[in-house]
Amino acid sequence: MGADDYMTKPFSMRELVARVKAMLRRAELSPASTNVRGVITSGDLSIDVEARKVSLGGVPVKLKPKEFDLLTLFAGNPGKAFTRDDILDRMWGGKDNIDRRTVDVHVRWIRQKLGEGDGAPRRIITIRGHGYRFEG
Repeated sequence: MGADDYMTKPFSMRELVARVKAMLRRAELSPASTNVRGVITSGDLSIDVEARKVSLGGVPVKLKPKEFDLLTLFAGNPGKAFTRDDILDRMWGGKDNIDRRTVDVHVRWIRQKLGEGDGAPRRIITIRGHGYRFEG
């Protein structure tokens, strides 16, 4: 199947088809497939995708790799709603051992680093019962 998945013989065709579909879905949803290049700008937020640098009002913002990838996913698709499962598939390859709340924690960290809270407008909007969306 790939470096991160394998099947032992004998296996059912149903299992093979399910795994192939999951791999295709993950490939379609991977961060690299967003084809976001260059610099994404939203108000005073600037994301240099290739240099992997973020600045807010000209001040550098230090993000961890997953935080950067998640912010790039959101900012590269403004207005698009992502479910937690979509995000888990894109960011963690749909691994079953990752808690769905991991997404919430990463979003909270990004919001803190972007200075969101205490009445400041939010760029990453929570869609209750669904997931998140980026509003520039």
